Amino acid sequence: MLHRSGSHVRPPAAGLLVLGLVALLPERTQGQAGRVTIIHEEETPPFEVVLEPGPAFRSGGVDDAGWVAGVFDGVELLADGHIALWQQLWPDQFVVASPDLPGGRVVGRRGDGPGEYRFIRWVRVFDEEFFVFDLETLRLTVLDGSGFDVISTGTLPPGKLESDVVLLTDSTFVLNATMYTPERVGYVLHAVDREGSVLSSFDEVAFGVPDAPSHLRWLVAARHGRGVWAVPWDEYRLDLWDPFAGTRLRSLIREVDWFPPHVEHSWNPERLGSANVRSLAQDSKGHLWVLTSVPAPDRWAGCFEKATPDAHPMQGEYMVREGCFPYDARLEVLDPEQGRVLAATVLPQGSWQAVDSGILYTITEDTLGFPEIQLWTPRLQPKTSLPAR
Repeated sequence: MLHRSGSHVRPPAAGLLVLGLVALLPERTQGQAGRVTIIHEEETPPFEVVLEPGPAFRSGGVDDAGWVAGVFDGVELLADGHIALWQQLWPDQFVVASPDLPGGRVVGRRGDGPGEYRFIRWVRVFDEEFFVFDLETLRLTVLDGSGFDVISTGTLPPGKLESDVVLLTDSTFVLNATMYTPERVGYVLHAVDREGSVLSSFDEVAFGVPDAPSHLRWLVAARHGRGVWAVPWDEYRLDLWDPFAGTRLRSLIREVDWFPPHVEHSWNPERLGSANVRSLAQDSKGHLWVLTSVPAPDRWAGCFEKATPDAHPMQGEYMVREGCFPYDARLEVLDPEQGRVLAATVLPQGSWQAVDSGILYTITEDTLGFPEIQLWTPRLQPKTSLPAR
């Protein structure tokens, strides 16, 4: 199984030990470049990716635990086989769903008190605790995993929550956010404790510059040693950071012609859009699994049609035809120690997403039009030679 969350990292007295060390470090540190490895294309990677179907989760229909749309802001896989999912249609609550029963248990309600939310941005699980990040109130609520009672609350640092957050221990996490305070502007990653205090800020990017690189990051706690892997949304570059020293330990740069440098995103049949990274995971052997979206030249032009007059003003001139996928979902497995690609595959056409543990999922509809989530477990297997003719 792959892991993105920090549930595998729990050193003895983790919170007290880490916070004690952090207190000795400077609060703001300039990220330094570490060792850089260029990973080139390989014609015949030694492994192939096999997708094994897992459990399926069904909507309960239009009721208290019904998912009425197949667009989710996030899905978190739990240790007992359940999933937690949340979407903008009910931003003040999340659902814990079982593969055995349709729907699930609703957690939360709208409000400002403990156990109430305004806009849930992420739900993360560490051991038996649920960490709920509220975008609107900038509050972190920690819940007991059995009865979902409130254990503690904390105020998140002021700023804009971006793409991802990863738990390192039950007391610390790394947050992708933009903060506009004088000492933190430009830094997009921040080590934060459970009470919301920023311990260090790192990964500096340019702000307010035309065609500046994206400040969005996907994150995974390093399986071996202390650190966090981060990959930009619009660049195939994986950086390993020491989040408490604020230094970059190493970088993996994947040089391929199908992931060109940053270009303007486009919904235009005459111009291919930008490739982007959609998720990052790491398995028990330290291999990095990267899911990317790459424009499909053979389908791109045919996947768009003129937007209807009643379309949202932000839609633009074109919209994607129903059931058409202008992007390929490409999954690659990288060995950071050898600096090579172990496996690469283009997934079947569909709406592929990644759960925080690295499990993939697809969204389909049942006969009544309600969404279903199908989990898939990717694994590596050596390529077998074809028999000689």
